Amino acid sequence: MEPQIGRRDFLKTAAPVNVGVAAAASALTAKPLDEVRVGFIGVGERGSAILRQLLRVQGCRLAAICDLRPERVAAMQRVVEKSGQPAPAAYDRGESDYLRLCDRGDLDLVAIATPWNLHARMCVAALRAGKHAATETPPAQTIAECWQMVEAAE
Repeated sequence: MEPQIGRRDFLKTAAPVNVGVAAAASALTAKPLDEVRVGFIGVGERGSAILRQLLRVQGCRLAAICDLRPERVAAMQRVVEKSGQPAPAAYDRGESDYLRLCDRGDLDLVAIATPWNLHARMCVAALRAGKHAATETPPAQTIAECWQMVEAAE
């Protein structure tokens, strides 16, 4: 039988990999949901493509969208409505408006598709608010950011 390794020991020894560490950490105690209510941060080219893919997932509801550019949020609200879901709430009041999104009580997951240097702080905000967090690229650039996410998830 192979020895068990804890999350802290894993982070001390493992090289960063292209997975959502914050999502993995927060998912360790997750219970299955019939519907996953998603808040989405960052709907530029990559983010809008990922959002469109999420709309095709059964049981996935886009409840909120955040971006620095209000026209992007409005465009994605229309895409969500055309898919048959209600228009998600808009968060477009500046660089820290993602914090308001994370504080919503009706979200299960915060999906992040922003520039890499923002992923860790956004994951930490989501985790501290009791949400799961997922990124489309590595969520952290430093070991310190990895620790922040682990501690927020714990």
